[in-house]
Amino acid sequence: MTTASNNPANSDSLTSSDSSVAFDSAAMANVYFLLARLWNHEVDAGALNQLVSGQVADAYVQAGGWLPEAAEVDDQLIESLAIEYCQCFLGPKGHLPPHQSVVAGSRFQGDCCDSIKKYADLTGHRELFEGHEQRMVDHAAVILSIMGKLHVDLQASVDIGDDEAFRVIESTRAEFFQQHVSWLIEYCQAANSRTQSVFFGGLFTVTRAFLTSEPS
Repeated sequence: MTTASNNPANSDSLTSSDSSVAFDSAAMANVYFLLARLWNHEVDAGALNQLVSGQVADAYVQAGGWLPEAAEVDDQLIESLAIEYCQCFLGPKGHLPPHQSVVAGSRFQGDCCDSIKKYADLTGHRELFEGHEQRMVDHAAVILSIMGKLHVDLQASVDIGDDEAFRVIESTRAEFFQQHVSWLIEYCQAANSRTQSVFFGGLFTVTRAFLTSEPS
């Protein structure tokens, strides 16, 4: 199937009330890729400048996110955000690891990892694990990326008029969301209550709002 651009600036909407998955799939995919990038590792100047100056900036702020002014993006801010990222996700204390097996399971790298890999294989997106350490399999960034890929595939099935492919992919999307994404909604609420970071508190708010808008 064809793929859509991973450039978050292509989307001008962070949430949607439309019940039609197909209509919003391209835009939703771009938002998933944006969120995955922000959850994956420390924000660099390039990613932050792209977010601040992109078409999605206003919608991101309206959904509860915080962004600096373009002139405020400097080395000092990037360093501060890197420290805040570590405090939120890596520790050494008071952090909440963004792994499904930790938050929604009983042990690190639990059974959910095998299930996530199966979904990646089933959808032909095992490349999402390339370059990642084993510990990343059930990381929120990988899970959000898979959701983005599923929405890309949904849109592609619509573009070529393949109704059967659409039904299969839509069923997979709904199952994957319930099994491996829905836990992030409560996670974001808990993580937001722990952080004093305006930027990452905003990221948790936006992520939670966006996931809540995902068609069930």
